[in-house]
Amino acid sequence: MSVPDELLAHTPTSSVCKVCGSAAALYGVTDFNKSCGENGGHYFPLSGIPVYYHQCGHCGLVFTNAFDRWSPAQYVQHIYNDDYVLVDPDYVDARPRSYADFVQQFVRKAHNPALLDYGGGNGKLAALLAEQGFNAHSWDPIADSGCALPALASFDLVTAFEVIEHTPEPLATTRQALSFLQDDGVMLFSTLTIDHLPPTRRITGTSHRAMATSRFTPAARLKSCSAHSVTASITSTTSRIWP
Repeated sequence: MSVPDELLAHTPTSSVCKVCGSAAALYGVTDFNKSCGENGGHYFPLSGIPVYYHQCGHCGLVFTNAFDRWSPAQYVQHIYNDDYVLVDPDYVDARPRSYADFVQQFVRKAHNPALLDYGGGNGKLAALLAEQGFNAHSWDPIADSGCALPALASFDLVTAFEVIEHTPEPLATTRQALSFLQDDGVMLFSTLTIDHLPPTRRITGTSHRAMATSRFTPAARLKSCSAHSVTASITSTTSRIWP
C-alpha cells in the first residue's frame, strides 16, 4: 500500500490544539491500518506506517496532524475507497436509517423544513428523508468535492452526524456547516467523546482506515462551539447549536 510522503515525515513532540489553540504534547501512536472494523473481527495487516497523536493540555482534545495536507482525492484513494465498507459496514445503510428516524422525530412539529445533511457521504440519510416527503439534501466535502456548494443560509436544519471527528480542520468544518443555516436555523451533530483518557503512549481506540483524526472530550466539544459564538445544548450522544 502506498501513502503520501507526509505520513513518513518526522512528527514534532509538541503542537497547537486545533480547537482552543493551547499547547499540545505528543500523546501516542498507532498504525495507519488500525480500524474500527477490528471490533467485528476484521483486521488489516499492519502497514508499518505510524500515525502520531497530540493531546491538548487545556481542553483535552486528542488529534493528529498527519492528514492536514491531504487533498480530497487522497482521502478517496487511501480511506474512502472500496475497502471502506469493511471497516464501517453500518455506513452503507444501517446508520443512515437510524439517524433518519431520529431526524424525523426531531423535526416532527416543524412546517416543511429545509434539511441539509452535511458530510452525508453516500447521501443515504437525505434520500431516506426525501422518501418520507422531506425537503432534504446532502453535501459531503469529500464525496462532493467537485460539485457546487449548497446555497448559503438556506436551511432550517443542518445535520452533521459523526463528521467533526473525521476532519483535519474541526473549526473550519463546523464554520462551513453553520454557513448553510438560516438565521434561526439549528445544527444537529454527533461525535464520540472521551471522558477519561488513559495515560498511555499506545493508542488503541482510534481508527485510521475509518479516518478518525480527532477525539473530543466534553470540554473540547464545548470549545469548538464557543469558538463560533453559538449556543450549544449537549447530551452524551448529540449536540444542537444555535447561531
